[in-house]
Amino acid sequence: MGTHIDVMNPDVVIENERLIGEGIKFDVSHIPNKVIKLKDLDLSLVKEGIYVFFQTNWDQYFEDEEKYNNHPEISIEVIKYLVDKNVNMIGIDTLGLGVSKNHGIIDKYLGDHKMYAIENLCNLKNIPNKNFKVYCLPMKIEGLDGYPARILVEF
Repeated sequence: MGTHIDVMNPDVVIENERLIGEGIKFDVSHIPNKVIKLKDLDLSLVKEGIYVFFQTNWDQYFEDEEKYNNHPEISIEVIKYLVDKNVNMIGIDTLGLGVSKNHGIIDKYLGDHKMYAIENLCNLKNIPNKNFKVYCLPMKIEGLDGYPARILVEF
């Protein structure tokens, strides 16, 4: 699946008012150890109700399955911080916010808090770090716990 929202339950309904909102982006493409931690981020940008995107530039490996599957991940401490700040949704240009078992753990944690992961984003390098509007257009398909989505950004 391309860009999609992991909702973890096919009965989830994302409220319309959440589909358009302000966004910020963290460019974490320079982090050498592949695990993004709180100390790596400018937390002053984080506020309630925003979309938070992580730019790893991993979308460039989409055609290389082996490389694409070995992507960076967001630490659990960062996810918990963003949940505590009550952000809207968290997006990344990789297969998931976590790697291996952490992928499912993070998706479930977010789902339990009615926040969701937007995965397989692309072209994040083309948007600014702040002051942009996100239009999230998911397609709810019966029986799926991941909604294919088109994510548009206006700046």
